[in-house]
Amino acid sequence: MGFIYFFSVIVSSVICGFVSKTINENKGYYGGFAWGFWLSILGIIVVACKPENRSTYYSNNSDMDYALSSYATEKSNSRIISEGGWKCHSCNRVNASYVTTCICGLSKKDSEKQKEEISARQNVKSEADALARYKKMYDDGLITEEEYLAKRKQVLGI
Repeated sequence: MGFIYFFSVIVSSVICGFVSKTINENKGYYGGFAWGFWLSILGIIVVACKPENRSTYYSNNSDMDYALSSYATEKSNSRIISEGGWKCHSCNRVNASYVTTCICGLSKKDSEKQKEEISARQNVKSEADALARYKKMYDDGLITEEEYLAKRKQVLGI
């Protein structure tokens, strides 16, 4: 007779544990089995009265979560920049105006220098590409030597 009583108590504790775990995880928390197992109905009531915790809530729709998260990040970054923030040109992180050094270690001043250097390199590359196009046109006979030399002087600033 004592064995049947002990067995029924264990079974009811396990059932209450699973019920409290399910309620707890639906509210956005991890675990919760022990509440129902050790406290039975009282544990289920405690778990049911917890506030929802949707910040760690698991969602099966991860693509939608990513899209919403990236949209929110983009909006937040544009707000920070409009309030005087700056974007690091090394790691592309957006920093608030009061931040003087990015998390990657580059200061705001060094980041601006790096941006100018990259812009200058791109400008030189585009000028070299333009000169190469004019040279090809000259080699193909599409323009005369005088036109090529004039464009070369213009591109090189001679």
